[in-house]
Amino acid sequence: MCGLCREKKAKEVRQKAKEAHEKGPQAEVSPKEECKGDLIVEITRKDKKDFSDHVGIKITSKAIKTADTQKSKNIETHTFSGLEPGEYEISITPKNKEKDWRIISGNPESEDVKVKVTKGGTSRAKFVLAPFYKWIQFIGCELPTGAGEKKSGDLYYLGKKDADKDIIKRCKIMKNAIKTAYDKASGVEKDDPLVLKVFMAPEFYFRGAEGAYPIEKVSKIMENLKEETNKSDEKDYDYSDWLFIFGTVIGYHKHEGTISKVIKVEKAPTDKTILTIDHVSRGIEVNSVIKQAHGPTGGKVTAVSEVTYKDDKGKDKKGFQVTLDTDAVFNKGDIIDVTRPTGDTEIFNVALVQKGGKENSVTSNGQKGLRQALIYKEYISSVDYLGKDFGKGDFYANRKIDIHGDKSRTVLPTEGSQDDLSLQKNIPGDTYKWTGKKRGEDQVKEHTERISEINKSGIGGGSVFTIDDITFGLEVCLDHQSIYLAPNKYTGRLKDYYDNHAVAGEPKVQVHLIPSCGMSIQKDAICCVNNGLIFNVDGDGKDGWSNAKVNSGGSGTFINKKSEKKLELSGKDWWTITHKNYFQKHGLIRVYDKKKTPDKEVV
Repeated sequence: MCGLCREKKAKEVRQKAKEAHEKGPQAEVSPKEECKGDLIVEITRKDKKDFSDHVGIKITSKAIKTADTQKSKNIETHTFSGLEPGEYEISITPKNKEKDWRIISGNPESEDVKVKVTKGGTSRAKFVLAPFYKWIQFIGCELPTGAGEKKSGDLYYLGKKDADKDIIKRCKIMKNAIKTAYDKASGVEKDDPLVLKVFMAPEFYFRGAEGAYPIEKVSKIMENLKEETNKSDEKDYDYSDWLFIFGTVIGYHKHEGTISKVIKVEKAPTDKTILTIDHVSRGIEVNSVIKQAHGPTGGKVTAVSEVTYKDDKGKDKKGFQVTLDTDAVFNKGDIIDVTRPTGDTEIFNVALVQKGGKENSVTSNGQKGLRQALIYKEYISSVDYLGKDFGKGDFYANRKIDIHGDKSRTVLPTEGSQDDLSLQKNIPGDTYKWTGKKRGEDQVKEHTERISEINKSGIGGGSVFTIDDITFGLEVCLDHQSIYLAPNKYTGRLKDYYDNHAVAGEPKVQVHLIPSCGMSIQKDAICCVNNGLIFNVDGDGKDGWSNAKVNSGGSGTFINKKSEKKLELSGKDWWTITHKNYFQKHGLIRVYDKKKTPDKEVV
């Protein structure tokens, strides 16, 4: 194509892009070419005002492409013509007054901002620039989340035994609390898009009458709550500038047995069977039952010891030698089931974080920003679960709790936790290997990664996450005071990480969040930048409570409590939910003065 033809085509594309914008997103804008495609990128300001300067756009595939740019009153249209078919990444560089603004994808469900260009077709991508949040306002959902108490003085878990029904009812109560904060609590800056409203409930909000839900039920909670919190363009509610921490949910997974392999078979003088078996996580106890995985042979363990044996390659391996109470016939290589006399239950105490509305922020280089995160509690407290050792020091030696109908169950912390009995401890600063493809890689290969508290994906469980360019640190209850420093002196999971494990370039915490049930803000565990913000919502006692501070040195400075509004179920909900079946009291919404968003810092 000659230069004159290219110029003619560019004018045609500009004209059709303009017409397409006026007619709406359904309009076809690009002339068809046999082998090439076009990409149109449109950018507007959320407030519909004019840009202060040109917005830089770059698309990348195998090579960087430049665009023909058209700037109208309050919209920029960047047209990339004659592109090779394929997938393109989009990078955006706002300038001048919009330099530090948030970039919002026009497609709320999009992943990283990649656009597929097809032969002879026109692809479109839309973005909106919104101001950075200048202020943060805390809103506490204060209600008691501890156990109920019978007239006899015995404690019990509140709620329904049916996990699905319990979740639905508690979600209704939560939605009512959110709507109360939005349209009934005074002082909430709901109409100011420069104020990020941070709504938080306490630990143990979701748990049910068995003390926890089967782990597979947990994912239903966020989806249910999105019915309310995703509202962004409805007449009465717009949660686009809200961040929700729905307290925590308790899930469980039963560990009844494990799988191993027979390495060696012997006979004892008493004609009982002696087996050497491969290593078993969590060990083997006397009275454990061992049986063939696909056969009738089995027996009960009467004696057990740890041994070292040689594998087929002559390498030393750890295993167990067990004596059975029968002369059962086993063969070398048999796969066996090992069932402990008392099963274990792994606990998942997870803080649920979700950005309101439908907007999906993206980074300047086109990566999808976080909209939600799961933060796992690491340390189990003696007051977390009912049982004979509830609130006693003996709990830490016995680790027995009352859960899912079992009065004496050994409790395991979430795998990866640093707490006692963790099946596999993930220590910050250590490394691990995995095989796969990273972003931008074409081939599968082995990677070595460093264990970190920085939670980039939102699902890794790490306690530090960034949403809308603000970095939050979240500790659930005991995690805020779990690391021993000296007699009568402890610090938290976050403070320990930044003091001992963080590496240069990692973001520092601007807002420190502590959902809890029996914890307060601890001076030696505050972990955020100077003038950072700390927010604690606690479900302990008969009422629950909250506090907020500015990290101004020492113990910090309290943030003024602006208003409170009692929670009351109304309308069709009041007769479908008996509130006291789930919480001891209805609770209230506590609104705090807004505070300036802390400055960003890195390690």
